Amino acid sequence: MAELEQCGLVLRIRNIDQDDYEGTALMYRLINKFGMYFTPALITENVKIDRVLHKDPIITNHFGHWDTECLSFSLEPAPSDHFATY
Repeated sequence: MAELEQCGLVLRIRNIDQDDYEGTALMYRLINKFGMYFTPALITENVKIDRVLHKDPIITNHFGHWDTECLSFSLEPAPSDHFATY
């Protein structure tokens, strides 16, 4: 995750109320904004589930962006060529 954060591929959110499906809605909005293969990972610090606030981070979409698989093997992504990177 540190490598993804260094590359600007992570968004951090402090609180999500999953009882109201805020996390689900946020991911759909991010996919609509960035596209299926360019959506960053999301780290949610605190998540409310079943009316209980969990203060443990939840990581979602950590392999959603084209470059993340390449970075997970400590390889440099090919600039402007996402197919080569993949």
